[in-house]
Amino acid sequence: MRQARKLIPFLCVFFGAAVAAQPAAEWTVVDYADLVDGRELSQSGESVSRLLEKLGGRTLPPPGQRGEDRRLHKLLDPLLEPYAFVLADVLDTIEPPHEQPLVEVGQLWRPGAGQPAWVELLRVRRFIVESDGTGTLRAVLPWTPTGDPGNVKSVAAAQQAWDRAWPVLRHVLAAERHRLGVPREEVTLDVRVYPYAHSAAQTRFLLGRVPHRVQVDDTRPRGDRPPLDLGRLRRFLKSGLTLEGGRLDPQGGLIPFGSDRGRPATILGRGLELSDLAVAYRAVAHGGLPDPAMSLDRGHSPWEAKVYYGGRLRDTSLGWVSLLCDVRFKTFSMGLGIEENRDLRAEIRAQVPSFKTHVERFAADPASAGVSAQQTRLWFYPDRVDLTVAPQSDVLALRHVRMSAASERLANETFAPGEGNEPPWTLATIAAINEHYDGLANVFPELADLDQVVRLLSFFTWLDQAARAGQLVPDLDALLAIDLPALPTPRTFPQMLSFNALPAAGSAAVVASFDRVPVVDALEMLNPEDGLLDPRVRLQRALAGLDRQVDEEAALLAEAARMDPASLGHDLLDLLAYRAQRLRMHRTVLGGFDPGQRARLEERAAGALRVISVGVGGLDLDMSKVIARATSRSMGLVGVGDGLPAAQRKATVNAVEVSAETRERWREGSRGLPRNVMPDHGIGDGGLHRAFRDGWIERTPGASGGGEDAGGTQRIVYGASGPEALARAVHFDGDGRPRRFERFERGRRWSYAFEGAANGVRAVRSDDATPAVASAVPETVELPEKLALLRIDPEGRSDPASPTVSLRLQAPAAEPLDATVPRWVVQRLILGREADLAHDPSLPGLAPLPPGFEDIESLMVLGREAVNHRPWEHAIAPLAGEQDPQRVAAAIDDWWDAPGALPAPGGTVVGIDWTTSPERWAAAPRPGSKALLVLPPDGFPHGTEDLAKRLADVWTAGRVSEKADPGSQALILLISAETPELFAARLRAIAAAPSMQGKLLAGWSLAGPVRADLAPWILQETSVAGVGIAEGSVVSRRAAVEQLARIARELASRGSTDRVESFAGPFLWHF
Repeated sequence: MRQARKLIPFLCVFFGAAVAAQPAAEWTVVDYADLVDGRELSQSGESVSRLLEKLGGRTLPPPGQRGEDRRLHKLLDPLLEPYAFVLADVLDTIEPPHEQPLVEVGQLWRPGAGQPAWVELLRVRRFIVESDGTGTLRAVLPWTPTGDPGNVKSVAAAQQAWDRAWPVLRHVLAAERHRLGVPREEVTLDVRVYPYAHSAAQTRFLLGRVPHRVQVDDTRPRGDRPPLDLGRLRRFLKSGLTLEGGRLDPQGGLIPFGSDRGRPATILGRGLELSDLAVAYRAVAHGGLPDPAMSLDRGHSPWEAKVYYGGRLRDTSLGWVSLLCDVRFKTFSMGLGIEENRDLRAEIRAQVPSFKTHVERFAADPASAGVSAQQTRLWFYPDRVDLTVAPQSDVLALRHVRMSAASERLANETFAPGEGNEPPWTLATIAAINEHYDGLANVFPELADLDQVVRLLSFFTWLDQAARAGQLVPDLDALLAIDLPALPTPRTFPQMLSFNALPAAGSAAVVASFDRVPVVDALEMLNPEDGLLDPRVRLQRALAGLDRQVDEEAALLAEAARMDPASLGHDLLDLLAYRAQRLRMHRTVLGGFDPGQRARLEERAAGALRVISVGVGGLDLDMSKVIARATSRSMGLVGVGDGLPAAQRKATVNAVEVSAETRERWREGSRGLPRNVMPDHGIGDGGLHRAFRDGWIERTPGASGGGEDAGGTQRIVYGASGPEALARAVHFDGDGRPRRFERFERGRRWSYAFEGAANGVRAVRSDDATPAVASAVPETVELPEKLALLRIDPEGRSDPASPTVSLRLQAPAAEPLDATVPRWVVQRLILGREADLAHDPSLPGLAPLPPGFEDIESLMVLGREAVNHRPWEHAIAPLAGEQDPQRVAAAIDDWWDAPGALPAPGGTVVGIDWTTSPERWAAAPRPGSKALLVLPPDGFPHGTEDLAKRLADVWTAGRVSEKADPGSQALILLISAETPELFAARLRAIAAAPSMQGKLLAGWSLAGPVRADLAPWILQETSVAGVGIAEGSVVSRRAAVEQLARIARELASRGSTDRVESFAGPFLWHF
């Protein structure tokens, strides 16, 4: 980012005017450019640094002006919005030292868990609200100047921001009053309010330095809008009617219209709820600069896509429906059901007899004979959605709510929109999806659910437009207090690869499709778990994976050889690495088939293999364009002003006189509003440590004699157990002033301080402040009988660019064996047998193990020291997958367990500490023939309840319980589909129970990966004998039932003498 900053003017006109015209005490400019991750990819696939370079510091234009600049700002907004954390840091350096540390309340609820709808607006830091837990709060609120900002005092701007934000903030403050006032609510809150404005193109904030002080003892609405009738909306939803429109009466009442379509309106298999309305309203009114949308976008590697949710649709019902519909394009293209894990063409043709996949149409068209490759993305757009809005905006009719499938041709290597017309087989596929949508929806209910999503978004877009047009609209912000259910959505999604054996062009022969998602999962294991490698190293590794005997790969190698990596920016380096990885991916998809099967496929392919890549695009859910083109029609509905001349109809808008008595009545707000309660937080009086939910706040007193941290440190951790954990540490000087800050967010760690700059301050990184300290491991480790030890890079040199990897293998009472192994050999191991291009069950030194290891029962891979610490404690360098001990251990276990494997020990485990792990392994109990399966009901969010039932049905090796009450069982298995954070916190809580002492605990997260330090953390803080971890996802959990049934069968059949790691299954055991 340091280079990018040279391209940006130091101050835009806006910021310059504001600061120059005010005393230094009024405003400050906060430059956070040094903290920005310039390599982070946007929805378009362009990096943050590239977007900033294109903008050149230009501010956000009004709608309809400088369209390209506005597009760039929309891409930047969700990526830079969270950096508002610097505002709290700067205020800590301005304000007097706090007696009670402030907690960021938006982080007290964790992503994907149940929470009020307003929480997301605080979590992403559109509004920053901090609390000390005793009734004192600080709010940093967005402010938009209406004139020359240089003439506005900080206090005045803060008051304007406060008044504008009150419809949202009142819910936040009410929740804190509810917490503090139990059982009585006579609580007054003391709130300091600061204004801010954001110039994303300059990576700067304008921050008011002087607060507006408010005493809050009343959190009712202002009375400027009539209350929303939640009872009427609940009754409408409960009726099961399909939403067809609505009307605003002259008093601001909202009347929804519906029709009986023979079956209740549903979403995700249940009736619509107020929470769905809250999500739709939030997307329209508080969704930020980007429009509501959902898409699967290019990630840093071609085998994994980033899931984008515009309009804050992440972890919501609307977001889930959108993702399911997006993924279904793969079925329409290849015939494969990703979640179902099977070919669905026969089932579709039972409803739509004429159905053909995109690939089938491609193969059957004689014109495709000369086409060797094609890249296309498929989208749903609202082009055919048809609404009618009355001229005075008081009536809406939903005439046609069906989204339209469309296609977008892509350039082969830039992945930007390509040139030329779509081929006829693609156009025919799109036309068939649109023509047979209802029949397809009978097979895939999410398509019918998408109609409901369009209805809800259109409904609230209409109300938003009506309010802007001057209509009296009820207090829709009341919906922000509605509790949203736990519904975690994926953050990433595997590229849904398949191999299709195509007959000769123009042939009517059958197209065979093979799901190759396991190859995708294998390739991802080569990437670091905890961040990106240096771009030059990443490119070097990607090029090393290419084969010069393949023409396309040789061409890319030659192209790269003509470049000087030292002169290339990270954008081009990352793109070159992506292209190299993509070529390797395609070769692996085909080469992973065993030779016999591959020969049969090539024979069926009737000529040279051809690549047709159908990327899943997304859904454009912006209904403002639909509302804009809606025209007034005779709708057959009775609405305000019907039958009146146009002049009289216009005069009815806002013609209602609102008396003071009416406004006071409106202040009572909506009846039936949920009673939000803020989670417990704050450190309390005189305390040094206090836990709250899955987090804590702690103070460390300063050391006597001065020094760097003479004033001590303060750390707050949120969601400590999960992959989306956040942490903030403040280091104080001897005067109690903040000297340095540390942050851990989005898997990144910063250490930084603020330096003075013209008109403000600049954040400057110093990330080498607290490096992890590795403990020295002796050359030979004392081992118990039947346990061997494998160490990776034992000398501590984990260079990911080295052509070799060092291994040290040791048996009990023997000298270690050292080997320098070619990196590609270890990568073969990581990729596994299904993606092994050599098709050879042997691996030098590991399959089989060398002489002297015949009596070994288990192999322990010694874990790296870094995962014995929490990621916010020390800087952890990204580690290549083939050098990651946990991934190597899991890969060895899978290799030994694959069909046709050579003789091998019973299993592989991870040792977290060379001093204690061998002994812990030796003392661990055998699992026996029975185990306790724990399936917590609240661990299976809506849509996964059936999965929990099927898991219980196949478990024949002991009890199934909702709680972990192990009794005499030595092995306890926890499985859940809740967020990885909630799963990890639950697993830690189970492990901490006294009844778990000496037990084996296995945890299987079906909603995504957990952090690498989870198992070591549990072993460090509890007395369990061993911890097994398994991870799944929306895609990979499709095999969970079959895998669990296999575990149950093996436990029941193999007796009680075998070790737990010897049983087949997804668990990687740690000791």
